[in-house]
Amino acid sequence: DEAIVKNWNAKISSEDTVYHLGDVFFGGQENFNRLFHQLNFGFLYVLQGNHDKGFAGWYREKQPRNVRFLPPYYRTKVEDHDVILCHFPILEWDKCHRGSLHLFGHVHGSHPQRNERSMDVGIDTNNYYPYSFEEVKEKLLQFPAREHH
Repeated sequence: DEAIVKNWNAKISSEDTVYHLGDVFFGGQENFNRLFHQLNFGFLYVLQGNHDKGFAGWYREKQPRNVRFLPPYYRTKVEDHDVILCHFPILEWDKCHRGSLHLFGHVHGSHPQRNERSMDVGIDTNNYYPYSFEEVKEKLLQFPAREHH
């Protein structure tokens, strides 16, 4: 836990916007409260993962102004890139044939990177450090957009 907090704070400032793709909460509420309040971020967007029932309860109770839940499938634009966020990996996503990026968690590095613009961004695939968008682009933009079916 301490290494995860240290690595998170090494890459994320108190002014950064973070998208967390689920499985935020795993363990008891007391441990979660102790660790969560040590994390840097300006604004945190969370897609609820299958281990986040406790986090969802905490969120409803605390209603922090700088934390928001997103729907399970979320479209956004980062810089000039269409990005599809989901806790679970999916085979087809919006605009995949036009070069959009699909970022997911859930699988904890158990699926090899395919030669496409889809990526497991869980910290367990990055030596327990969160990915920056620069790192995501470096990995994914080397692949062409998926061909249309």
